[in-house]
Amino acid sequence: MPVTIGAEISREPQIIPLSAKSAVALRNIAQALLAHVERHDELALPDLAYTLQLGREAMPCRLALVVNDTNELIRGLLAYCGQSAQPEHGNVFRVENIEERPELLHLFSGEPAQLLVASYLAKRALDKIAWFPHA
Repeated sequence: MPVTIGAEISREPQIIPLSAKSAVALRNIAQALLAHVERHDELALPDLAYTLQLGREAMPCRLALVVNDTNELIRGLLAYCGQSAQPEHGNVFRVENIEERPELLHLFSGEPAQLLVASYLAKRALDKIAWFPHA
């Protein structure tokens, strides 16, 4: 995890993962996160990413944003929540219900998938890691 001072821009992109039991619940969680980030301009993005990556239960509806700073996070959340005229940018990844996509679960399971994730981590290819259902 990169070291930051206060809310400085992260030196590396961060994965912000969200998951919920339904698409409606996922949108509500995204709106709550958006409100929280907008209220707390001192927020350290690496700390938020770390907490959301480790402190979450993986549920069927997934959203992951790969962002460099809180402004990108806000823009991505606004677009996802339909509160922006701009479409979601290229670093917003979502699967509305992973349980309806068994091919993804099968494709991204086992030792080969773990090796692939390790390779992506070494290259800091966070946009690719964000697609993994178990990441």
